[in-house]
Amino acid sequence: LLGAGAARLVGLSNAESVAVGAVVALSSTACVLRVLADRAEMDSVTGRTCLGVLLLQDMAVVPLVLLVTMLGDEDATVGRIVVGMGTSALLILCLAGGMYLVSAYVLPRIMRDPTMLRNRELAILLSMVLALGSAWVAHELSLSPAIGAFIAGILLAESPFAVQVRADVGALRALFVTLFFASVGMLGDVAWIIENWILIAATVSVIIVGKTLVTTLVVRLFMPRIRHAAGAGLSLAQVGEFSFVLAQVAFAGGAGVLGEHTFKL
Repeated sequence: LLGAGAARLVGLSNAESVAVGAVVALSSTACVLRVLADRAEMDSVTGRTCLGVLLLQDMAVVPLVLLVTMLGDEDATVGRIVVGMGTSALLILCLAGGMYLVSAYVLPRIMRDPTMLRNRELAILLSMVLALGSAWVAHELSLSPAIGAFIAGILLAESPFAVQVRADVGALRALFVTLFFASVGMLGDVAWIIENWILIAATVSVIIVGKTLVTTLVVRLFMPRIRHAAGAGLSLAQVGEFSFVLAQVAFAGGAGVLGEHTFKL
């Protein structure tokens, strides 16, 4: 809400302001967890607080993508947005229900097959097929493929073979994260950044200071010590990887909510 309000004050439209607010509200799960793990603070008060907030933010990506997509409809009204989000939510529930049936009844039988037990690579391939298949089904339902992959990941994490799959793909996690952020970096326009460095510096400063203050004040309501709240606020002050996904959906994903200048910024 504060991000949308700040964007509205600088002259952006209502729809674009809401999209900007949604983008800046998210923090980077990958970066924060990596820093906490390197500092051995995952089980600290600050670490547990950050993890809880980050998990909720990751789950909030689903309704935020739906909201941004609905905002892209030029004829959208409040009623149409509510109906559209309700329809999309119903489709997501159907997709999640189907994936749950597969993970609860079909996947265990496949994984108990002697061939699967002897070949650890088959478990990874099966997980990839489920993730890509869920993303494809989501696309066919006119939903974001990221939502389908997200649902598949949640359900796979609850399967009895999640520990084995995570252990096998752990070595590739850093590679995938690197590829993701490298691809995001390639979206940057160096000439545009140099030309608008003052605007970029001001925007980054406002986001970091604003998110630190907001998070610190909110967490302080539940934490007896200010240092824990301030630590959580500083840890969550950046924008996250899902912010780039959401911005891409708002700009080029058919929604057309963000203008080119705002998207580059």
